[in-house]
Amino acid sequence: MSTDVDRRRRLMLTASGVDAAALGLYLASAGVYLATVVGLGASTVGVVLGLGGGAAMVAAVPIARLTERHEPARVLAWLLLARGLAFVLCAVAGTSVVAAAVVAAAGCLNRAITPIIQAVALDGSDDAGQVDVLAKNRALRNAGIALGGIPVGFVLSAGSASGFRVLFLVAGVLAAAAALLASRLPPSSVPTTSGDRPRGRVPRGFVVLTVVAGAMTTTGILIGLGIPLIVVSSSGVPAWTVGFVPLVNTLLVVSLQVVFSRGSERVPRARAMLSASGAVAALGCLLLIVVPQTSGGRAVALVVLAVLVLTMAQLLASAGGAGLMLTWIPAGRRARYLAVFHLGFAGATIVGPPVVGAAVTHRPIGWVLTAAAFAVLSILAVRLPAGTRHP
Repeated sequence: MSTDVDRRRRLMLTASGVDAAALGLYLASAGVYLATVVGLGASTVGVVLGLGGGAAMVAAVPIARLTERHEPARVLAWLLLARGLAFVLCAVAGTSVVAAAVVAAAGCLNRAITPIIQAVALDGSDDAGQVDVLAKNRALRNAGIALGGIPVGFVLSAGSASGFRVLFLVAGVLAAAAALLASRLPPSSVPTTSGDRPRGRVPRGFVVLTVVAGAMTTTGILIGLGIPLIVVSSSGVPAWTVGFVPLVNTLLVVSLQVVFSRGSERVPRARAMLSASGAVAALGCLLLIVVPQTSGGRAVALVVLAVLVLTMAQLLASAGGAGLMLTWIPAGRRARYLAVFHLGFAGATIVGPPVVGAAVTHRPIGWVLTAAAFAVLSILAVRLPAGTRHP
């Protein structure tokens, strides 16, 4: 890899990490802020956040297309700056309506920005380099979001409205810093188009991959929602393990993401990873049947084992899905394809929580059916089509 490409990658990854810290502050604060400071009810908070997510699903691809006609790094810088402004407006909003509208707008930008960050980071890399930079970007963003969320607990404990406003202001400053870093990136190696909007539909095979890979990402929901629900609904499992679960998961993802991604630029290996993810996730679901039937140290050990198994499935799905995805993406339309691919994850965040909730409520049959669904996905992954690699 050339020195220029390496320097570009470092600058882009730095910008991504700074942006992730800003996003972590926002994500951990927004819902609690609307409920405790603005005074919205829990159902209204859910609607506001849901509107932001729904708008993002509609707007992500059109926003990504801007990078096909304008310099991608400049588009990214302006979007980061706009989101930073939204964070600042959250801090100074005078009414509940304004606060809700700004939070929804920030939520819309969140999902639109992620694929553009990835597209800019990919520029100039070869096949193995693309897999590596995506893995490093995922690890950095997981770490940044986790670190950004830490101060929120202290502010919540203090019960300070001004504390939340300070957090939003800090998030805005960090987002502006990320925008400044992005604006310093050299022009893309892929020429942009002008005039008419670039044509070309996303191939059906890529859509199939998006659906399967998106379904596999529900392993994250099993970890973040399924295990905590089991803990709080089971008298024998210590309550403190709820806080332990995301900590272990984040540490594993941050430290192992790059390791798991190695070799996923090879299509057979990427397919095998995605297939293995489904099989391992099915095993994790069966483990979750046993957890509520134990207590004390044995219950804690099973929770740790379930987190380890499901995190492995999460890492395999991420690496295998990215490896196959990259075989489809034309260099001049990276952001568009990445935005479409992220719709799979967005769909999983909508469908996954009620499925996981039903599995917890109707155990053991709920977990058996969920395990069976992952087994089917594992079989489908073996035959997923690959695209023709693009420069």
